Amino acid sequence: MIGSLIFVFGALVLAWRGVGGLPRAQKVRYALIWGAIFLGVIVVLRVLGA
Repeated sequence: MIGSLIFVFGALVLAWRGVGGLPRAQKVRYALIWGAIFLGVIVVLRVLGA
């Protein structure tokens, strides 16, 4: 559980640095997409009992 959270957080940081040059609206869109993925991963892990 902790390892997967660290992995997801690392992916978020890398993605955020990668979109540093994009317009603000695009950053918000990416943030929402990554947030949804992050929540999805947490829900799946909870359901699986990990």
